[in-house]
Amino acid sequence: MLIRFLLNKLEERDLLSKTDFYSHVEREYEERQRRDAIKYIGIGFTIGSVLTGLFALFLLPKSGKEFRNDVKYKVDKVAKAAEEKTEKARVKGEELFKKADKLFESKKKDVIDFADEVEDEVDDLKEESKLAKLRAKLKAKETKKDVEEIIEDKVDQAKEIKEQLDEGAEDVKDEAKETIDEIEKK
Repeated sequence: MLIRFLLNKLEERDLLSKTDFYSHVEREYEERQRRDAIKYIGIGFTIGSVLTGLFALFLLPKSGKEFRNDVKYKVDKVAKAAEEKTEKARVKGEELFKKADKLFESKKKDVIDFADEVEDEVDDLKEESKLAKLRAKLKAKETKKDVEEIIEDKVDQAKEIKEQLDEGAEDVKDEAKETIDEIEKK
């Protein structure tokens, strides 16, 4: 029940929208596939370029010293390009990490704020529950008092009726004695 309540609150605040979540996951998956394809194309191109360069170096008629200088130049050029790509990748990774961290912090703040609101609502509900319980107790006491008063009134009425009946019975008894005495006298 509480989980459903929290999910509804998250959906109300657009913190958790199933459509957005699934489309986000789909976009991430497609983006990852695109990056992987570009990465594999880049790797294939690099390997092909290196192999082509090596074949060209080995097949060209040059002296040993020229060949070594060419190889050294090409290796330095490839190493420098690799360093540049590595630096670009590192910078891009740091940027992505910062973006992810900012996004996480903003969502974290939203979730914390939401949790605080839920906690406040739960506290309010607890207070309302306590007040309702106190009202119910007071009402029960009032009802008990009213019932006791009604019972007391009915007991008093019953006593009065009993007294009247007792008096009436005495009167009938006295009349009966008088009638018996009159009959005996005759």
